[in-house]
Amino acid sequence: MDEPETGGAPANDPVPGRKGGRLKAGAKRAARWTLWAGLGLGALVAATPFLLSTGWAKGVIEDWLRENVDRDVRFTSLDVSWTEGVKLEGFVVEDEHEGEPPILEAPHVLLRAPVLPLLMHRIEVHEFVIVDPVVRVTKRGDGALSTTGFVKRKKPRRARRRDAEPTPGDPADETVLPEIRVPVEVRNLTLVLRREEGGAMREATQSGVAFRGVLTTRDGPTTFDLDLPDGPASGIRAKGSLGLFDADGLLLPREQWTADAQIEIRGIDAKENGDFLRVFLGETPAAGIVDATVRAQAEGRDVRGDLDLRLRGAAVGSAAATKSPAQDDLTVRGKFRHGPAGFAVEGLAVRADGLAIDADLSGAWPTSLEG
Repeated sequence: MDEPETGGAPANDPVPGRKGGRLKAGAKRAARWTLWAGLGLGALVAATPFLLSTGWAKGVIEDWLRENVDRDVRFTSLDVSWTEGVKLEGFVVEDEHEGEPPILEAPHVLLRAPVLPLLMHRIEVHEFVIVDPVVRVTKRGDGALSTTGFVKRKKPRRARRRDAEPTPGDPADETVLPEIRVPVEVRNLTLVLRREEGGAMREATQSGVAFRGVLTTRDGPTTFDLDLPDGPASGIRAKGSLGLFDADGLLLPREQWTADAQIEIRGIDAKENGDFLRVFLGETPAAGIVDATVRAQAEGRDVRGDLDLRLRGAAVGSAAATKSPAQDDLTVRGKFRHGPAGFAVEGLAVRADGLAIDADLSGAWPTSLEG
């Protein structure tokens, strides 16, 4: 008797090929679900910045500004992107005195911040970039500056026993600046200095200012690099670092401040900067061109450094109209130290018309002078 042929569908599968068909159908469904899930995730990723550019992110930014800035702040529009972060257009910070011009106006402000924390109503700024701003600093008739109190202060997060009674001067009752550790870049700043005196407002404007630094309100230095151009080959450059806050954000006592700075003054002409001089000196005419380099380091009230100054064509009053900067009027070089115990100048070299001084000086200014 012949044996039946083997092969084909198993004997227990009533419909040949059904199992293979089920596997193929399941694979197709999985592929479709994977495709739809990928498209949905892609759409969510693409739409998130758009959704955040509406009321959600606007509320987050406004809450953050209200929490940290003690002035009225507004902006005209907001845009969020994965690559750039948060862009604000028409950013304005008002003066606390009604009728005064704004402290800050910036057509473009960029907050390089990750998008995902915004979904949790949190902003983590990795960098501030401010483009073409106008900053106005006003010294009022009572001596107060318009920027005083610009940033809100908060209670420090310090542990204190619940049963402990606060005492005057208790650090837990002090206020601190908000925690900030962020690089800041300012491009093409216009700085306006204003001084109110005798009912009149004197004003000076400097454009093209650039600033880069890292702003830190906790333990660690704040760095700065400020460039104030005054022509193709003239201007002022100041760069360095400051240590002013402890790890909790409290302003350190003056005795614990640290600073390291270098200031370069290149060809600053008093006549061409008469508007700035009038802000500080009034209407007294002045002439002269200054070149100088100052390097200084400070620890508390002890300051040390060196000075190299060159002054040409210096004159004040009526002589300023005819004075020519054809020759050096004064050069000063030397190393200096200053502190509570007094001051000292080492290797002082002063040169002027008919004058030559080489000396080491020390004393307690202004009561005594030795050397």
